[in-house]
Amino acid sequence: MIFIFLILLIAPLVSYGQTISSTRGAVSGGATITISGSSFGSKSPAAPLYFSNFDTDTISGVPDGWSVSAGEDYTYVDDTESWSGANSLRFEIQTGISFVQLLRDLGEHTKTIYFSTSLLIDKTGTAPDIQFKAWRYTSSPSGYYYNEEATTTSVINNFFYYNDSYWANTNTYIRYDGGSEFPVNVGSASDAMVVGEWQRVEQWVIGSSSAGASDATLGMYRVGRASALQDEDGFVSYDSDDLNYRYFMLGETWRNKDYSVSADIYYDDVYIDNTVARVEIGDTPSLIDCTHREIQLPTSWSATEISITVNQGTFIADDSAYLFVVDADGNVSDGYAITIGASESASITAPTNLAATRTP
Repeated sequence: MIFIFLILLIAPLVSYGQTISSTRGAVSGGATITISGSSFGSKSPAAPLYFSNFDTDTISGVPDGWSVSAGEDYTYVDDTESWSGANSLRFEIQTGISFVQLLRDLGEHTKTIYFSTSLLIDKTGTAPDIQFKAWRYTSSPSGYYYNEEATTTSVINNFFYYNDSYWANTNTYIRYDGGSEFPVNVGSASDAMVVGEWQRVEQWVIGSSSAGASDATLGMYRVGRASALQDEDGFVSYDSDDLNYRYFMLGETWRNKDYSVSADIYYDDVYIDNTVARVEIGDTPSLIDCTHREIQLPTSWSATEISITVNQGTFIADDSAYLFVVDADGNVSDGYAITIGASESASITAPTNLAATRTP
């Protein structure tokens, strides 16, 4: 059974008016379709800052645009496992190895960051307590929040796995002023992740609207679970002398106190952006109820029309599915029925008096 993890902002069910009225083109991997409707908002640039399923990268090499910040020779593109396509990005954390990490410069500082990936934890050995550092983002290329730069802001994710069975003391840290200010230290549930099976993970931080404003948000949600794993708002993410997020770190460690356990950590379909605005294909008419979703790749975006390159992921031909548009505020359209592999060109009359969900 495949478990899908999603990080969402849960908000009251209210009507927002976003509507998909029609689509043009075949919903097949790599094809282009155009989505018409209303109230889609804006997204510039239309394309994400980064997306890769690593199928065009060299086996045993570091993926294009990334640099090794720790554990050279232990992180590389591999074809042993994959969520979709042929390849994934593997972090080989052997017994005695402390840190294995890649760094990517996103090219700009951004208050908002959105991250999605498919993730597989393939571990060997057991221990009473294991620390899993999976990803982080920061304004500093050093990769940590205690450093010489007083302007550093960061989001650090530490997950703790106990007795080979449950997660506890699982934390996401929000830091600014070089780590001296830490407004958020979030725990999560005992069923935070699954070991040994692919899962999709999403995380977002919508930063403070202005320096020092207490209106930043952070959240984590797993599809199929009735409530959020994490859902925080009303905090400060940066102040007047801070920079915003720019550097993304993937991977780091799977370790116990004496480094006697090991794991292969695989990432696939990695998507990074500076907004929560995006297009999704899911398996139910309500985004929040989906048990399978695949993020799409926009190529143009206006308030009434969006073009995407279809990322079919693990959907197969003739699957019934639903198309969703999420705007920059996290407002979500109702699901628009599609069939994977079919040419979609019909228009529909938008339903009325339905509740829409707001969620990054």
